[in-house]
Formats: sequence, structure tokens, C-alpha cells
Amino acid sequence: YQRRVHGGLGSGWISGFAMVAIALMFPERHLARVFASVTFIWGIATVLGPLFGGAVLEAGGWRDVFWLFALQAGVFAAAAPFLLKGAAKAGGGPGIPWTQLGVLGLGVAAIAAADVVQRPGPAIGLVVAGLAVLTLVIWIDHRARVRLLPHRAGDLRTVCGSGYFSMFALTAATMGFAIYAPPLLQTLRGFSPLGAGYAIGSESAAWTLAAMLVAGATGLWDGRWIRIGTVLLIASLAILAWSMADGPFWWAHVLCVD
Repeated sequence: YQRRVHGGLGSGWISGFAMVAIALMFPERHLARVFASVTFIWGIATVLGPLFGGAVLEAGGWRDVFWLFALQAGVFAAAAPFLLKGAAKAGGGPGIPWTQLGVLGLGVAAIAAADVVQRPGPAIGLVVAGLAVLTLVIWIDHRARVRLLPHRAGDLRTVCGSGYFSMFALTAATMGFAIYAPPLLQTLRGFSPLGAGYAIGSESAAWTLAAMLVAGATGLWDGRWIRIGTVLLIASLAILAWSMADGPFWWAHVLCVD
């Protein structure tokens, strides 16, 4: 668990600051394509990660995966000062919203603790409590002097609030397959670790390709692609629930592409 905590802190720190750096270092007209490029990199990682991990597990040397993570972190840390040496220094900000971050950490910890609880009742209770605490962050942030979120980010009647909620809902809906599909496929379908990695790789490849294709969309097609993607996601969740356990598995691959 200590490894998971440290790994989560490191990856979350890098991912968050990467988004901030992109917004500060690139002009607005290039942001869509830059974010698509980042998605392409994530896609490569999510394709190669399960495949490499499955191959290593079948070889019996699962600890080697974590040494690879350490090597990647070392390369990133060594390259960052050279890659960012031309960036302008930022002027001072309003401060750090420590209260909101602390409460947010409690909510995430409650949801994470549900994963190790054996009984369904307490596990569901921890998830509900964690979601309640995450909601409390919005209430605290609305009254705080140093804000974590934009103004009225928790109000679904505003563009900002509805946008944040849509991103949260769509991300939550897509992460389930990527995280839980490998153990489910191995348990319910008898897949090998490498075979389960290939199944996740199909989703990652489709995700990356779709991001690159729609990156240049403008005007009416911005909203159209969002609606099309949302409809496909809802359909995929419904059919995956039917096909994952005992339905025809080719549906799962089709829905991964969706």
C-alpha cells in the first residue's frame, strides 16, 4: 500500500502539472491538438503497459515491472530541467487551497479503503461516505478565500459546472473497464495475463485513434462529437454488463473500439 500511495502521488503530480504546463506554454488555438498528442502518449502507455505487464507476469518476474517504473521516473526527472529551461517563470498565485486538498484526500482515502474491505455493506458505506466528502469539497471551496475550482464549478446550471460534471461522469464510466477488465477476464473467461492485456490494448488503441481524429473538429462538430461519444459510451456499458460474463466476447472488443 505504501508503494501505491507513493506511485499515486507521483503520477497525479506529474499529470496535473502537465495539464497546467500545456495551458501556460501553448497558445489557445493549438490546445486541442496538444491535448490530442498527450492522449496519444497515454494511449501508447495503456497499450504497452498491460501487454508488458502480462508478459512479465507470465514469466514470473512481476517485480521487474516496478523497476521499470523507477527507471522511467528517473529519466523523466533528469530530462525535465532541460526540456523546460526556456519556460518563463510564473508570477505569484493567490496561494494553495490546503483545506480543500485535505478534505479531498479524505474522500479519496475513504473510496480507496472500500477496495480492501471484505464485507459488501461497509465497502458500499465507505464509497458513499467518500462521495459525500468529495461533494463537501465543492461547498467548502465556494466559501474559501483561496479557491481550488473556478467560480460556480459545482452549479450544474452553468457552463463551467455542467462541463466539470460531464468530465467527471464520462471519466468514471470509462475507467471501470481499463481497471477491472484484466482481473475480470482472467477470472470469468480464463484469459491469461497477456491475453487480458491485449483486450485492454484494443480499447487503448481505439481511444488514441479517436482522440487524434477529432482533435481538429471546430464549430458544430465539437458538440456533435461529444454527443456521439457519450451515446456510444452508454451503449458500451449496457452491453458489456451482458457480454462480459457469459455473452459473446467479440462484443467486448467492438465496444472497446466504441
